[in-house]
Amino acid sequence: MIPVLRCLFLCLLALPAPAQAKPWSAQGPLHGPPGEAERYAAAKERLQGPGERRALAEKSVAELKVIARKYPAEAAVHHWLGVALRIAGKLDEARHEQDEALRLQPGCYEAHMELGRILRLEGSDEEAIPSFRTSLEICEDTGRGHIEIAITELRRGKYAEASSAVAEGLSAHPDNPNLNVLGSLLYGTRQAFAACPEPAVADTEHFHVASNTTKFQADRMGLQLERIHKLYEEALPDVKTDGRRIGVVLFDSAEQFKACGLPEGVAGVYLPDLQTLFLAWNPVEHDMLIVAYHEAFHAFLDYALQGAPHWLNEGLADYFGAFKWDDKSGQFLHRVNWWRLDTVQEMVRANVGTPLPQFLVAQSMYGKNAGLNYAQAWSLVWFMKKYKAGKYSMTLRFYFQALMRGETLAQAWEKSFGKLDMAEFTEEWKKFTLEAQKPIGAASVPGLHK
Repeated sequence: MIPVLRCLFLCLLALPAPAQAKPWSAQGPLHGPPGEAERYAAAKERLQGPGERRALAEKSVAELKVIARKYPAEAAVHHWLGVALRIAGKLDEARHEQDEALRLQPGCYEAHMELGRILRLEGSDEEAIPSFRTSLEICEDTGRGHIEIAITELRRGKYAEASSAVAEGLSAHPDNPNLNVLGSLLYGTRQAFAACPEPAVADTEHFHVASNTTKFQADRMGLQLERIHKLYEEALPDVKTDGRRIGVVLFDSAEQFKACGLPEGVAGVYLPDLQTLFLAWNPVEHDMLIVAYHEAFHAFLDYALQGAPHWLNEGLADYFGAFKWDDKSGQFLHRVNWWRLDTVQEMVRANVGTPLPQFLVAQSMYGKNAGLNYAQAWSLVWFMKKYKAGKYSMTLRFYFQALMRGETLAQAWEKSFGKLDMAEFTEEWKKFTLEAQKPIGAASVPGLHK
């Protein structure tokens, strides 16, 4: 028996190593009747458009479930159904569909990538990284896999590992602009955290704060962000965050923040691609929180409505940015935004600015008139929320709900502002804006975009 066993052992040693899965992409068309193929293509396209909108994803879920029942052996169908379920917030189902896609096509590198995203959303950052690595091993992409690894390591506070992932990506894709920006950001972050091998961490219900300040400061920021998050939810109850945490990197100083290549003249920024909020600690907490409340709103809205029209996103962010927590009452003081008020009042008096019917259907408001546009956006939100006990509050919500359903800006207008007498609306807004007064004692000009 011994010679036989020895021969068997030598034969086993001679066997080739398991072959790496052959790259396979889920991008191809569905080979079915024209009607089904077109519905499948449309469902995929919704998931790959600008921003990931829950309402559009839910529509794709319904359509792709029907197609998956008819084509259970099509790995691509399961993959795209999993993508739709992930965007819709149904993570358990999403994971099941990606597992099925990989059972049918082990070389589906997109499914490995998507599994990593699902695991990260579930809070399993450490488990997510091997999925991203497997995707890269099967098929070297345009740098997206390295970015996903870097994002995950950044959320874990592993700045050296995140930098290594970016360096790997840049060696293969030196011209990738996102990798280059991320590389600068991580270099500055590593320098800032070099003397702090174990960052101070604060985990709250909706935020994960990593900081090179003290544990007290990290906890304090987490507490204040949780307080304002409740107001975000009250104002926009249609947004569901599904227990996801917003990543927050809190630097000890404004100098460290600027050294990361972050925007000049600001003290905080939310980077959607990283799903992370970057802030600089300010000993004057009031000034710091103006920025934090503003930027954290961008992160909150990003879950539900990526690519939201700028006037809505910035107007609401400035609306919340002016709020102040009152320890005595245990509530927020709803304050007029004093650093926008002078600008918008001068604009109304001079009868300049964009007419409201045009302003409210525009996607972008940045550019040479950004200062006027920011002020006009804030004043419109303040007016709709506060005029005559919220006379137009539901109009704002109807507009938002239409966008959540995936309707165009023009369609959202028709469902909301289009039902109003805009001449009356405009005159009421102007009068209310001119009557507004700055809160007593408010003088700071926060480090926000102009």
